[in-house]
Amino acid sequence: RELGLPLTDRAEAMRRERTLWRSVARGDRVTITYRTTDANGVPRLPSLMVPEHDPALELPRTLDLEATEATAADRAPVSPAQQQRADVLRLKKVRCGGDRGQFLTAYPELLSRGVLGAFADELRSGGLDPFVRVERDLGHSAEEDEREVQDPPSVSEIERPISLRPTAWNGKLRDPVVMAELERKFEPEYLWSSSQLEKYGKRPFDFLLERVLQLEKLEEAEEDTSALTFGSVAHGILEGFYAALLDDLPSDFDERAAATLERVADRVIAELESDRDQWLGLEPLWAVTRDDVRDRVRAYLEWELPYACKKGERPIAVELQFGFEGGPAVAIEGVDVSGRPARLLLRGRIDRVDRCGGEQGGVLRVLDYKSGFGSLPLKKGYKDGSLLQTALYMKAIEVLGLGSVDSGRYRGIRKPGAPANKYEIKLSEAEPALRLALSIPARVRAGLFEAVQAESAAITDWQPGRDVTRNASALVDGTRFDRLLE
Repeated sequence: RELGLPLTDRAEAMRRERTLWRSVARGDRVTITYRTTDANGVPRLPSLMVPEHDPALELPRTLDLEATEATAADRAPVSPAQQQRADVLRLKKVRCGGDRGQFLTAYPELLSRGVLGAFADELRSGGLDPFVRVERDLGHSAEEDEREVQDPPSVSEIERPISLRPTAWNGKLRDPVVMAELERKFEPEYLWSSSQLEKYGKRPFDFLLERVLQLEKLEEAEEDTSALTFGSVAHGILEGFYAALLDDLPSDFDERAAATLERVADRVIAELESDRDQWLGLEPLWAVTRDDVRDRVRAYLEWELPYACKKGERPIAVELQFGFEGGPAVAIEGVDVSGRPARLLLRGRIDRVDRCGGEQGGVLRVLDYKSGFGSLPLKKGYKDGSLLQTALYMKAIEVLGLGSVDSGRYRGIRKPGAPANKYEIKLSEAEPALRLALSIPARVRAGLFEAVQAESAAITDWQPGRDVTRNASALVDGTRFDRLLE
């Protein structure tokens, strides 16, 4: 508590409850009410001030009406949420029992949307495919469709992963007005960034939410410093350090390097702390993070300076940017996954470009820092479209004419030198990733935003909720680009 940490205990909680109790329980008679569940059915306990009582007098701590009574109709709902659930359960009985009778509901609009959502789920899962062809598989001929209508496949034949592809029920937009807007917004001269392309490669539905609809999730301020802030501070310190010593880089972390690091770190942190719009967390916790980021960057430089000297690598550019502030973007040209000519305009900031093998000759290597707590991105992301940045940056360096590019590398700041925290990809290996990147603009303009994540994304809780995506699928092999656009 002396450090200002938000600690509490039972005694403090009881004092708070007693104060509240005394302020409201001043009358001759007091009636106590409290919720036994929230709107989602999560159990909630009464206040600590509620006296001992018979639990049988409480409403059950559940929203599952069928679990508390034989039928939903036997128990009167006590909240709008329970009433709506009861109506849905009645509708379910009508649907399953084949009864086409009518019943009254206080929420006709909500129930109508529920009916539509249930029908959409049946279509999306393929349950009605023998009778209704909602969306033809890309590459599936009209003759094959006609044969299936005449001779519907058996249930066992319908076990194809229909939810993995874009359909009317899984992220495929079709309205002409919407399609025209996509064509306008993401026209051929649109400036793409590697983060946008990777966002789409990992999960197209996330791209739809963030880049097309521009929706932002409301977040509460965390008590601790965010990983994003940690990374921006570490990147800023490394950028300033190498920029200051670019023409005379020491081969080891000597006194000059240490003094430069302290000076740059002081400046970067002071600028961050003076920004009133920047939330750094509670001061006691930020003080710990502030020291931690200094120590992490120092340990990284203590490893990297002698390592780079041994390998004959020298930085020639830091925070190399293109396509910003009116500067020219880089045109990435080639072929997409279908072999068709494709082009996109790229903007970006490259953490560092190193020269290896001589002052003027040799080859160039692109370096990107990673400061996350986990390991680096999975290398197989180059093959499924979720890891595109390094390949795009190597191509950008080549287009800019800075020299012959050999490879692109990731290095983790937190565990420098660890095998799992550094790897590279050769430019000769980057062609498949470039083809995937060049395929994304056409997919976006075609309105394909399926709620399916790439296999290498390896994130189990990515999706915003079944009520939004109605899908939590992930690719298990191949890529989302395997089927060609028609």
